[in-house]
Amino acid sequence: MKPKSQIIRITLCAPGDVSKEVTILEQVIAEWNHLHWDATNCGIKSRHWRADATPDMSDRPQGIINQQLIDDADLIVAVFWSRFGTPTGKASSGTEEEVRRAIAAKTRVFLYFSDLEPLPSDVDEAQLARLHRFREEMQPSGLAWRFRSRAQLRSEFGKHLAKYMDEKLAKRGGTKARRKPTASAINQSGSGNTQVVGDHNTIYQKPPVIRQVVPLPEGSITPDEQKQITEWIEELAEFTTGKTRGEAFAMWWKRLTKKCKVAKYQQILSIEMPELERWHKTQLVILKSERKTSAPEMWRNDRITAIKASMGRMGRSKEDYYPELSDRLNMKRAFTSLKKLTKTDLERVYRMVMSDARKTA
Repeated sequence: MKPKSQIIRITLCAPGDVSKEVTILEQVIAEWNHLHWDATNCGIKSRHWRADATPDMSDRPQGIINQQLIDDADLIVAVFWSRFGTPTGKASSGTEEEVRRAIAAKTRVFLYFSDLEPLPSDVDEAQLARLHRFREEMQPSGLAWRFRSRAQLRSEFGKHLAKYMDEKLAKRGGTKARRKPTASAINQSGSGNTQVVGDHNTIYQKPPVIRQVVPLPEGSITPDEQKQITEWIEELAEFTTGKTRGEAFAMWWKRLTKKCKVAKYQQILSIEMPELERWHKTQLVILKSERKTSAPEMWRNDRITAIKASMGRMGRSKEDYYPELSDRLNMKRAFTSLKKLTKTDLERVYRMVMSDARKTA
């Protein structure tokens, strides 16, 4: 019998500087719904105040958001990067109040802190200080999570969400996974070969499929190397345009196994890792170059982010580095903003900055 329908309410909480991260969270939730809703009769309702709060004049703004989206949530997911948020009258920011309110109510909280570099050029030092104090307080109080890239956030949140939903479904009547029966617990009868399994008499109309387990070759990749390959595939899928995320994943996994001539990626040998790293970097360069035409704004943002990250590692500031780059590239006029450069000039600046970064590494 199909279990009773259930909706899990997840509220996403974040200051305004992590809108891309919020979109990633929403995409991961949508993917879970697409894969599991029909099979489990359980779905996730993702909520964020910008899309799901409704007008109400009965309380202060944050109080209304608390009533509408926080107090009845099954899970709170909060993300911070460079901003802490706007004071509410009861807390230093709306997201802080939401997190503390959920913790006090014993509501599960997924708390993520971004270590993404570089920080925005207009970062507010006072905001950073408040965020740092909150982070220092939260880290020892529970199990908060850190991520260094948006691809890592997608991967980690996907795993955390899957485990959380497994726990929720296991607590629901009729969905707890049964133990696999031993051979002695199986009896067969009748021409239809119906099988009755175990003490609870689970009935199968067809015999179970016997799968042959092929042992991994000696020297196969380690668990850490498997994780590294997965992160490479996730990054390639992240930069792939014109396909859904699921299609992009499937495409890159197929290309990987075909390249290595294996049926499963776990059969790849450790000695192949350096070659795979070069393959990943080459494919990433191609994808980023393709974005210049197919998704110019994404390409431009990628280039600017890479330039600023390299400048941060070299300890260079735009005040002294931009005039130097302008002079070395023989530009007619010195530039003061990467956003105002043409595609051609931005690419030239990018290549020179990458070259400088490699020399100083």
